[in-house]
Amino acid sequence: MSITTSGRSRGVVAVAALAAVCLTAGLVQAQAVAQEPPRPSDFIEYPPPPPVDSLRDTPALATIAQDATDTFKYAMAVVAANQDPAAYREGTVEADLAAAFAAAPEGVRDKAKAESTRLLDSKDSVAREFGKSAALTPAEFARLGFDGAFDKVAVNRDGLRVDIQSIADRIERESRAEDTAHMQYLKASGIPPQQWAALPKVTDLRLRLEKVKCVEETDINWPGSDEIAMGGVSVDNDGTTKKVSRFVVPAYDGFDQGESFVYAAPGKSYVHFPIEPGAYPRKYVMAMMMVEEDNGGFADMLNTAWAKVKDKVQQAIAQAVAGATSAFIGPALAEALGQIVAWLVTSFVGWIISLFYDDLFKPVTVSVKLPSVWAYKYDNGVTSGWDNWRTGTHTSTFYQDTGDWSADGIYKANIHWELKTT
Repeated sequence: MSITTSGRSRGVVAVAALAAVCLTAGLVQAQAVAQEPPRPSDFIEYPPPPPVDSLRDTPALATIAQDATDTFKYAMAVVAANQDPAAYREGTVEADLAAAFAAAPEGVRDKAKAESTRLLDSKDSVAREFGKSAALTPAEFARLGFDGAFDKVAVNRDGLRVDIQSIADRIERESRAEDTAHMQYLKASGIPPQQWAALPKVTDLRLRLEKVKCVEETDINWPGSDEIAMGGVSVDNDGTTKKVSRFVVPAYDGFDQGESFVYAAPGKSYVHFPIEPGAYPRKYVMAMMMVEEDNGGFADMLNTAWAKVKDKVQQAIAQAVAGATSAFIGPALAEALGQIVAWLVTSFVGWIISLFYDDLFKPVTVSVKLPSVWAYKYDNGVTSGWDNWRTGTHTSTFYQDTGDWSADGIYKANIHWELKTT
């Protein structure tokens, strides 16, 4: 690995990284790639992607997201203290977490066990870390598991109804405005009315990865190059959450400081969302994870647990809004679930990093909003932010926070969203 000789300001880099907060189906195979690694100057940095919407204006949703995060953290600590896979029933959150530890380096497993045991042995630490679930002792939690423990958390059903209804009302207003604008377009276009229904529609959405750059290697004091893998969790417009399996960025002999890797145009398909019938506008979310390949098994297995946690949250919210008659309740619930998964992944991984696994990169969440099913809406950057059925390129920043600046890796990735049409 090369050693930094320039006077880099890590504070500026950290601020830039935080500003870059931007995660159903299987991952497509790697596409053809450039034949030579480009020079460092070939990497152009673009504005960060739009972040996932905050839960700030929906307090009941924010509360249930925090409750799920706290309960998931408790499950992680219990499993870290007893990593024997035989102790957990197949198909549970705990079984997924045990599999994640089985895939982790030995040093990580040992540190996780020591830190989690210390945490669970302290009533004050349990109360501080695990929110409402701290009412359970570690032994009680181990018996109930995540599912049983989350069932005991009090849910503000009235508040959830208000929050979901407010999102549904907003989506309905936007949908009606889009319908009005569409009719105005048709009437002014000169297209015969009998041809209106046959206008091209969007059929396929992809997040594409264009380039990856190593700004700082993961440990400048350790010889060798970084081997970087990426993956994550996707949430589509109906709330379906799926793991995107990890793939290695094929940077020849690995990444050294300043080096970039470029995928052949139009870029690697990071995640693919088929466009299904339903209400518009709609949102899609991707929580992107980056790891060093030798640590990738832990993060990859961890990603399988997010969907189970989301399912429990979805069940609780669905019960709260049961009986609501608005046609936009479903889209509102799906949008809320995307926000909650982004919250969960970001908060939970940050907690893991602080507790025992500081080699992980902080995840980056990115979302995209489709205002309409009609293809012409995405071929005019002036009015929609799309041009030629794709967004502009955005740069996301991934970084580590080990407490040792010489060991903190920083990577940048250029991405864009792309649509296919009929």
